[in-house]
Amino acid sequence: MQQDNWADLLPIAQFTHNSWLHATTKNSPFKLLMGSKLRTMWEERGTKVQTVDEHLQDIKEAHNRAQDCIKHAQLVLRRLKPTFLLSWEIK
Repeated sequence: MQQDNWADLLPIAQFTHNSWLHATTKNSPFKLLMGSKLRTMWEERGTKVQTVDEHLQDIKEAHNRAQDCIKHAQLVLRRLKPTFLLSWEIK
C-alpha cells in the first residue's frame, strides 16, 4: 500500500520543524522570526501585551544570541577540522 496523503501531513511537519529547538541556534525558527515561542495551547489568560519596540528588541536579542551560537559552532568546527567522505554511493 502506497502512502498518498503527504499533502495532508505537511502542515504537521512544518509546525514541528518551526517549533523544534535547533542545536546550533539554541532557538526554534519561529522564535527567531517572530520573537516568541510557538503556542500549542490556546487558553485565555491575562498577559501584558508588548509594545512594538519591546517586541522588536526581543527579536533583535534572539537574533544576536543565535548569531553568537553560530559563531561559537563555527569556531568549534574549525578547531576539530573534520574530514568528510566525498564519495557517495547512490542506489
